[in-house]
Formats: sequence, C-alpha cells, structure tokens
Amino acid sequence: MEDFEQNAINTAILKPKCWFRYVDDTFVIWPHGSHTLDDFLQHLNNIHPNIKFTMETENNNELPFLDTLIKKRVDGKFNFTVYRKPTHSNRYLNASSHHHPSQLNAVIKSLTIRSLRLTDDESRENELTNIKTALHQNGYSSKQINRIIKDCHNFTKEPTTENELKKPLILPYIKGVTDSIANKFPKDKFRKIFKPFTTVQQLLRNCKDHIHGENQGVYEIPCSGCCRSYIGQTNRRLNVRAQEHNLAIKQFNTSYSLACHHMDTGHKIDTSNIKLLAATNTLNERIIREAIEIEKRPLSLNKRDDTSRISTIWKVVIKKQNTPLQRITTNMNSKDQPTTINVQNLQASTSNGPMTRSRARMNTLKN
Repeated sequence: MEDFEQNAINTAILKPKCWFRYVDDTFVIWPHGSHTLDDFLQHLNNIHPNIKFTMETENNNELPFLDTLIKKRVDGKFNFTVYRKPTHSNRYLNASSHHHPSQLNAVIKSLTIRSLRLTDDESRENELTNIKTALHQNGYSSKQINRIIKDCHNFTKEPTTENELKKPLILPYIKGVTDSIANKFPKDKFRKIFKPFTTVQQLLRNCKDHIHGENQGVYEIPCSGCCRSYIGQTNRRLNVRAQEHNLAIKQFNTSYSLACHHMDTGHKIDTSNIKLLAATNTLNERIIREAIEIEKRPLSLNKRDDTSRISTIWKVVIKKQNTPLQRITTNMNSKDQPTTINVQNLQASTSNGPMTRSRARMNTLKN
C-alpha cells in the first residue's frame, strides 16, 4: 500500500497538502478547491483495478476520522474531540452486572483514557462531562467515577510491566467465591484474570444458517498425478483453506508442501477435491488428529516431524491397524522406464500370535 500511495501522489497533477492513512482510512487536506476533488479521486481509482476509494468531505467544518472528530476553526487551526456515531446510545456495561469490580472499573478507565488522548484542551472538559453523564446512566456512582478519572490523569503506559510478565490465572467470577480462591495464589507470581461464569452468548442459540464448507477439523488434499496426499488442519472453511493452497501453488511458495510437490513432480493439485477427514472443535484435538492421519499415511506429503506429538506406543498401534497397499508412479524421461514403489505389509502367524512386517520393494515396469 505504501508503494501505491507514493505512486498515486507522485503521478497526480494536483497534490494534497497532507496525506495520513491508518489501514484503509485516509485523512487528506486538499488546498486546490472542491471542484478538483473528483478528478483526484478518479486518478486514485485508475491506478490499480483492485483498489478503489470512496470520499467523504467535511460538513459544517467538521470531519470524522477514526474515533476523532476534527473541527476546523476560523484561524485555520483544528480542534479535536471524541467522535460518536449518530446511532450511539451511551450503553456500556451496567454497574449492577455480575462482573468483577476490576472489569467495571475498566469501563470508566478506558473511556477516560480515550478522552484524554483524543481531545484537545478546549474540548476535554466537555468530553469528561459527557462521560460522567453516560456512566451515571449505567449505574456508576460519582465517587467511583471521580476516583478513577483522577487516577487516569497520572496514567502512563509502560512498554512491559512487571504484572504482564506474571503467569496468567484465569478464574470464572462468582461473587463471594472467586475472590476467596484467588487470594490463595501469591500476587507476585500470578496475574489474576476474571471472566464471566455464564455469558448471554452461551445462553442463546446460534441462529446462523449453515454455510456449505463452513467446518473445522482435519482435511486431506490428494494429488491428481499420484496416490500421495497432504493432510492439514484448520478452524475455518475448507474452501478458504483450499484457496490458500491453490494460491501457494501458483506463487511457488515453498513453505507449502503441496506447492513443493507440484514444483518437484509437475503433478496437478486439484484443491477442489479437498475432503474433511474428521471434524474437531479445539486446536489440541485437531493437532493430535492431524498427526494420527499423517502417521496412517506413510507416503503423505507432510513432513515426518508432524507426527512427533504422537507417542511411540500409539504409532505401533496405528501401523498395525493400517495395512494399505500404496503405489507411487514417478514420471521420468522418455529414455528411462517409469518406476513404481510398492509398500506391502506382510502378515505371518507365529506361535506367539500375529506379527506384522513391512517390506519395501522397487520394481521396474516394462512396456
């Protein structure tokens, strides 16, 4: 985006006085009159086919940018205050809500610090008055509000505080119970974090329609040129993950195993054949199940250290349960013969019970 901006400004006939951007929001001062603004906007939209801009101009000498409302004064200078959308309702976490007192105090603290950082000296007092009014409407006492606002005037954010280096201790908050449990842990070793015991989201049913491909778990993408496949895990839609693999193949991204296999063999990888092997809900379940599926496929395209999370005992069990005949045919030059590798699992009966032995044999196919 930096290259786009530099190119856009350098090639513009009329240039802005200033250009400030945060992600996709840009603040521009245009000194050439409003009648030339549309030409500059058209110039920006003609540079790249996938990057298009929309424009909002000042209204009554005011223009919102991010959380700040910028007001232009008669002398050409600016005033800054907190911007609130027309639909803002002053609804915050109610003081009577079943939350830990530190979380209720954080509501006052965050609003106050935002006002101190975004407002100028002329607008700050008015903004603090608006905050007090809104907090009173949400049940906070004047004593609590004034105490925290006073503390915020002396607040400075340290790069890394001693509290952030402590081990986090996350506890569900139950009034009269959680505090007693938390006091059993030393303050100098643990950073105590309290979360609601039950949230509204947990009580409500998810009414979203199921979208095809919206699942998470362990998946398999086969190679169209051989019987090898890639095993992966994701917590997003399968079609999104397939698109990422497809893009990596097109860009020859060597950090993707499928892309490396395509570059080495020239085999076509059809990511539309992605298949969900197991649906899982948590990251740990996905990682373990992914390692199991990789171990079940000795000729998978995954790195072999992906199965390091499985105990050696379980690897033996997986090998005994998995007895497929796998064949790989590699394309060679016309002068050479194609080579096939057969992996066979041979079972034999002994006096001590069944025994499994694996043998690799390389055969040369003749025309």
